Amino acid sequence: MHNQFQGILEELTLEEKYVDVFKDQLRLIYKELNANKDKANAEFQRQINEIETKLERLEERFINEEIKPDLYEKFAKKLRQEKQAIEENMKGCPVSGSNLDYFINRSVEISTELPSLWASSDYSNIQKLQNLIFPEGIYYNKKKDESRSTKVNSVFLQIARLKKVSCQNEKGLQAEKPLKSLW
Repeated sequence: MHNQFQGILEELTLEEKYVDVFKDQLRLIYKELNANKDKANAEFQRQINEIETKLERLEERFINEEIKPDLYEKFAKKLRQEKQAIEENMKGCPVSGSNLDYFINRSVEISTELPSLWASSDYSNIQKLQNLIFPEGIYYNKKKDESRSTKVNSVFLQIARLKKVSCQNEKGLQAEKPLKSLW
């Protein structure tokens, strides 16, 4: 079973020759999946800036004694709660563009080293690696001596598809689907 899993890892390991294509593919997928979320994030940021401007105006009016302390506290509390609610909504938004490169590079780092990570990890880290690759788990059928999984992490699924398309192209076969539509 251990050897079978290592074989599966080999299939999902990113080869160095595919790194640049893989990075480009991840960026493309990210942009497609998060186009609307990026717009929402920009709108949330605009709303936060607007609230911060209102808070500043409120503070100026309070300092200049144009409003009483109880009114200041009432409206400042309301504005801070609105800002906090918007910030909570922003947590559901995608990774920012500056962090995207970090996550892509980390994905490449892990996916190019799967077999060695597996071999050098303790039991706890092996489980983490299995859960990373197979979020819904991997099952072993002892009678048939085979492993199965219902879901593969999309990053590793992309690697397998990239290798399949590349292999088909190297053999002179027409790929069934262009890489962009494989997602």
